Amino acid sequence: HLADPYAPDVDAEAAEAEWGAGPEFVASIRQWCADHGHPVIPISCRGPQQVAAPVASVVRDWIRGRGEDADTMIVPSFILGDPWRSINRALVPFWTYFPVQDAVDALDDCLARSDRYRTVWVLAFQHGVKSPGMATPEDFADVVRRHGAEPRMLAVRTDKWPHDIRSLARYGAALDALPYAQRPWTPMSPEQVAEGLRTAPQDWSWHV
Repeated sequence: HLADPYAPDVDAEAAEAEWGAGPEFVASIRQWCADHGHPVIPISCRGPQQVAAPVASVVRDWIRGRGEDADTMIVPSFILGDPWRSINRALVPFWTYFPVQDAVDALDDCLARSDRYRTVWVLAFQHGVKSPGMATPEDFADVVRRHGAEPRMLAVRTDKWPHDIRSLARYGAALDALPYAQRPWTPMSPEQVAEGLRTAPQDWSWHV
């Protein structure tokens, strides 16, 4: 944590794979789309957490469109999550990049902007360190209850937080145990995604 005493100074800024793609790859996508009559929709955001609320809004509308209540949210964390099982169980995903305070704040803001959920499942990655800024089970639960939903931890032992590394081996079976969706799903069209992101209640930018 750079604010701690004796923390070393930052001496460089280096790229990671998650930062994007090379210009040649982007150019090849644009060329393929131009050749096949598909639009290219660049999406710009300030960070990965900012995308979670608009995606939750789009997916919730999609789930409602197939006749589900869409009143159950799941909060995946980092690599801990399963989009396919979430779709098959009509769960609205709000992805968090890590179980930390600003991710909990983002969840708080999303729930404040949304129709009330009945249940919110929290699937938090256990990184094994009680570090500055870490969010606790109580932090998640307090935010969920504040917005009228029931918080439930999924596959994580709260008494071992954040050291419950075995949750990585348990979460698949825990998701399997959740009830399946009542209605069959149909694919979401690119146009539906683009329009949903455009109208989602979030400060970000995209353009065709």
